[in-house]
Amino acid sequence: MEAPPAGDQAAEKIKPLNPLVASDELDGWLVEAAWRTLGDSNERQALKALYIYQWPADQVRRFLRGVRGPHVPLIIAKAERNLEEILERLGNVEAIRGQMA
Repeated sequence: MEAPPAGDQAAEKIKPLNPLVASDELDGWLVEAAWRTLGDSNERQALKALYIYQWPADQVRRFLRGVRGPHVPLIIAKAERNLEEILERLGNVEAIRGQMA
């Protein structure tokens, strides 16, 4: 009967593999893919101004086309909601399996 491996050898065999892509990087790719699939360019620009350029919400209006006054918060809310919906679809295990097949 074979003896079990020494403690350091067992730890070496059991240690987890290094992932090919870091989870933060993968999350970034998913968010960018979702952002690119947003239909309205104003929604994309609003999210870009808020999260990339870090503009305050009251200054986002100058980044948008054809939007005036109280409609800016509505566009921001709609963009965030649509992005969440797309991310839910992209992050769904069945959708990921379907894309890999």
